[in-house]
Amino acid sequence: MKENHSRGEILVIEDEDVMRYVLSNILRKNGFPVIEAADGKSGVESFRTGNPKVVLLDLKLPDIGGLEVLREIKKLDGDVPVIIVTGIADIETAVDATKLGAYDYVVKSPKYDRLLLSLERAIEKYEMGKSLNRLSDAITTQLESSVGSSPAIVEVLEQTKRVALSDFSVI
Repeated sequence: MKENHSRGEILVIEDEDVMRYVLSNILRKNGFPVIEAADGKSGVESFRTGNPKVVLLDLKLPDIGGLEVLREIKKLDGDVPVIIVTGIADIETAVDATKLGAYDYVVKSPKYDRLLLSLERAIEKYEMGKSLNRLSDAITTQLESSVGSSPAIVEVLEQTKRVALSDFSVI
């Protein structure tokens, strides 16, 4: 039975028609709604207008490079997971992509189990981050209503949030 992924669409940015079809088909068969883009510019525009939860991005695109598309997407939403799906098994490029914020780097192959696993984990991480942000906002609102919202209190709450997100011990 297919799992229903009501978490949002997956944006596939791939210039090769056959590969885009294969990736999209695999995703749809696994219950994912898909948005397709054949080049970098239309991919960035599809990201702007849609609400994808994950982006699958090829590095070799006809108009702008995949790393530039990655930069643009991360400017629009730094939290969205971008999985590089490429035929290039190059360590230096993988490191560059990771430094720019790529969630994962998957080399194209006939076996897509690793890609699907990475996709599931990326969605979970993205949703967990959004939930934590909502929870943090709710806690801040609750605290402000309890202790006030003067500039001094707001500063204390901000400091508390920063410390809470770190591994520091507080005495």
